[in-house]
Amino acid sequence: LELAHDQNGCRYLQDQLDLRVKAHIDAVFDAVSIDVVPLSMDPFGNYLIQKLVQYGTVEQRVSLVGGASPSLIAIALNVHGTRVVQKMIEVADTEEQLDMLIGTMGPRVMELILDMNGNHVVQRCLASLSPARASFIYEAVRNETVRVSTHRHGCCVLQRSLDHAPEEHRNPIIGMVVHNAKKLVLDPFGNYVVQYVLELKRGELTRGIAQALQGSFAELSLQKF
Repeated sequence: LELAHDQNGCRYLQDQLDLRVKAHIDAVFDAVSIDVVPLSMDPFGNYLIQKLVQYGTVEQRVSLVGGASPSLIAIALNVHGTRVVQKMIEVADTEEQLDMLIGTMGPRVMELILDMNGNHVVQRCLASLSPARASFIYEAVRNETVRVSTHRHGCCVLQRSLDHAPEEHRNPIIGMVVHNAKKLVLDPFGNYVVQYVLELKRGELTRGIAQALQGSFAELSLQKF
């Protein structure tokens, strides 16, 4: 455990895991798994936990995710911990792991979306999870389209949502963007979301945005965003 908190010691332990010798992995896991939460948020220990999550057995991954779950949001919001949670999402290979991760993130997904570290966890979910598993994100973005679009980090999540969402989730989000276009185009971040929809070059969407802005083109042309 002392090695895991030290830069050189942590590098040595990671090298042992990179060898992918089961005995090495088991020994490191047995020594540090009980401290998965503090190590996940440690400047050096987080790299070790990422390696364990990646190279451990299914049972070890389940144990690490389970141990982290009570503090998963705090870990995800942490500058070092966000990488650990992203790795857990990326390599999750059982329904049990996914149930724990999504069950913890779901009730606080807006907190993650609007956080400088947490938003990367949400974006990892969008890239790695099936549409059904990621539906809690699409629903939150649809329900809070204006709030998400007008936030520095949220606007990136919304655009990634449109990249990954299937049509049944994508269309309602786009509909909310079009409906709120007049408000969004005036915003430092929301204007990028409207531009994103325009760049889809779908006639009905472009017409919808044009109609929302009708009568204000001269005024909007003089406004920075």
